[in-house]
Amino acid sequence: MHNLIHTFSLNLPSQIQFLHEDKRGVEVWCKRDDQIHPIISGNKWRKLIGFVKEFYKSNYNSIVSVGSAHSNYIHSIAYLCSKLSIPLKLYIYGHHNKELTIVLTDLNNWKIEWEQIERIKVQELLNKYNYKSDIFFIPEGGNSECANDGLIELMNELHSDSKDNLLLIASGTGATVKHILHNSFHLDVMTLSPVASMRDQLKLPRLHLLGDALTLPFAAYSDELMKFIHEFYQQHGILLDPIYTSRMMYSFYKSEIKLEKYRKVTFIHSGGLQGWRSFVKRFPNCLDVVGEILIANNVITC
Repeated sequence: MHNLIHTFSLNLPSQIQFLHEDKRGVEVWCKRDDQIHPIISGNKWRKLIGFVKEFYKSNYNSIVSVGSAHSNYIHSIAYLCSKLSIPLKLYIYGHHNKELTIVLTDLNNWKIEWEQIERIKVQELLNKYNYKSDIFFIPEGGNSECANDGLIELMNELHSDSKDNLLLIASGTGATVKHILHNSFHLDVMTLSPVASMRDQLKLPRLHLLGDALTLPFAAYSDELMKFIHEFYQQHGILLDPIYTSRMMYSFYKSEIKLEKYRKVTFIHSGGLQGWRSFVKRFPNCLDVVGEILIANNVITC
């Protein structure tokens, strides 16, 4: 673990930054996992470290995984394996154009092998690779027990497993939320998943689903959300991503959820800032609001 921290110049443990006292009388803090690393930040590092450890202590020759053509997870595991010279093959769904997505362009630059697949065939991959002893198959989003290692370390850094603590965690596949609940006993977790199909799967003890204040499709554009991202940055110096963390924090502040039972609310910043690159390409008008912030944070160039 120490060697990996040195290899990637990781900022661990990440900072816990005080934001403000909410109007509902509770302190709001931010766990700055977005600062762990420019590429493998947030819950991507937290989840992937366990898989790297498992790969090295076992007799695997390579790693295989799956995800979407815009996935933060895919981007992170590709970078990690390229830097560690771990052979990796990725199955990619959701790419329907001749022009490569920004994530796929990075995969090519890092010499990562990838193949297109229809999403409905993802389960077939599990069946295909489940019995291959020399290939380490990692489910989409790193959703397996190996993700426990890094998330246990996150919990140790927080020192907050008590009934008067609430964690705010944005959800994609739901893996991070599930593992944090599995590795804690008392605290509550509140989450928002912009992926509508995931919401019914996120029904667990001590988990509260935050109502979505934006009636928008996944990864859609909203003037109101862009303004919120800008204001949040101006107030706290923290850049949110346009898909997950911004939508969750916007909905948290818009909600009327009673927080009297909590002493402290901690927002876990799960990174994902590379997602801005594709977002800007699809919605260039967002630059009128957040362009200077993105440039200042080296997310995009001039």
